[in-house]
Amino acid sequence: MHLVRNLFTLLILLVLGIQWANACSCVKRTDIQKFRDAQVVVVGVVQELHYVEDQSVFGGGYIRAVIEVTETLKGKTERRIEVTDQIPEGGMCSSFLRAGIEFVFFIDENREVGMCSGTRPLGATIYDRPEKLKAIQLLKSRAGS
Repeated sequence: MHLVRNLFTLLILLVLGIQWANACSCVKRTDIQKFRDAQVVVVGVVQELHYVEDQSVFGGGYIRAVIEVTETLKGKTERRIEVTDQIPEGGMCSSFLRAGIEFVFFIDENREVGMCSGTRPLGATIYDRPEKLKAIQLLKSRAGS
């Protein structure tokens, strides 16, 4: 009985170890640094999401998202833009974009977003949106943009 329990415990640890090994590990940067590093920072709503198969990237593909921009905080952009994000599987640093949800997007020179760049939902509920938007606008002033 002890052997079976020990083997089961070992199996669980191995499975968890594999999950931990694939976990996203962002370099610690402040939100101000993320804002400064981004080419463009916008608030917008995800309109469409498409999976693009591409064996040349880790995970075998990526997500292409169409964003309806509601506010530009840094840089110049159109009212409707496309960005790419990693797939939210395998522990990659995806932003976990969801259609119909408002996000603040920290976009790099390749039009890529990700959790490590600072991209995140603006507010989980309509009630915390003003507070989150105010924090992002304060970030803009602190970053000197």
